[in-house]
Formats: sequence, C-alpha cells, structure tokens
Amino acid sequence: MSDLRSNSFLEIATTPLNPSGPFILANPVPRKLSPGEKARILIKFTPTNAQVYHDYLYLNYSKLDGIICPQRLELLGRGQNIDAWVDGLSPQNEMPTVLLGGESYLETEMTNQSTFPISFR
Repeated sequence: MSDLRSNSFLEIATTPLNPSGPFILANPVPRKLSPGEKARILIKFTPTNAQVYHDYLYLNYSKLDGIICPQRLELLGRGQNIDAWVDGLSPQNEMPTVLLGGESYLETEMTNQSTFPISFR
C-alpha cells in the first residue's frame, strides 16, 4: 500500500500492470488530487507459482503548469509453496497384515519447513 500526497493540484495517469502478472491495482487511482489531499494506492498480489515476481507501476503527475512528473513504483513479491515434510511415509503405505478384530497403527512425523504456519482440516 502506498499513499499519494500533493502540495499542488495534480492530474494523475497510470500505466497498466502486466495483465497476466500477479500484481493487480485493487482500487481506482484518482485522476485528480487537490493540494493537501491524500489518496491511497492498494496493490493486490496473487502469485500462481513458487517464484519471485517483478513489475512496475508508473504514475504520471501533471501539474497545472503542464510539467509532467513521472514516478515509478517497483513491485516485488515472492510466491511460496507450503513446504511440509512427512518422514516415514512412502507413496504406498501398506499396513501390515492384521488378524480380524485386531488393530495396527502407522506412525509418522510431519515438519513444517515453510516460513508461515499451516493448518489442517
């Protein structure tokens, strides 16, 4: 999230972000900003792969005297998969043969190796 603030009247134009990228302008940017007025820019990030993403949002301010002041906001984001490791399980975890009426257990351990908490449903 970023704030725009002006000491003089500005007209604002933006260039579009990559339409197939993970960055989306989540709120409309005002086309005019009066002196002292503040506007918020909200950018949504929705990665689809575990990789680093990069894009630019270009803002062009036009003052009343006709001078154009370009500004570039660099956008960086990283997508990450849930990285949990299960010890002791193979793709085919076959329980041992058990007598009718008996029971058997399979025990394993799971480790969350990602940088954020995970939950199970």
